[in-house]
Amino acid sequence: MAIERFRIKQGTLKPALRATLQQGDGTAIDLTGCTVKFRMRSRRTNAVKVNLVASTIITPASGIVEYRWQGTATDTLGTFSGEFEVTFSGGEKLIAPATAAREDGSLEIEVTEPFA
Repeated sequence: MAIERFRIKQGTLKPALRATLQQGDGTAIDLTGCTVKFRMRSRRTNAVKVNLVASTIITPASGIVEYRWQGTATDTLGTFSGEFEVTFSGGEKLIAPATAAREDGSLEIEVTEPFA
């Protein structure tokens, strides 16, 4: 099942964000020998909230990655756009679309208020 919008409560660091990175034709990107970093920015202000933080490659051949929230990444309420930057072993870089990506190739992430 694809994620339509990833939601996480303000100030929490779990669950991790897991995604399948894909080529333009929808096939998984083989991440063997690659590094992957995550970035996220506010959709309202364009302010960068997470800037190229290392992600874990879960299943290289299937393009599955996971970003584990850190520090203050979820301290601001709002809707954010997220994307993964793949660096191949030869140094080439790709900003990868992921499953359920928006038309601009980014993931929609919503940081919501916890119940009082």
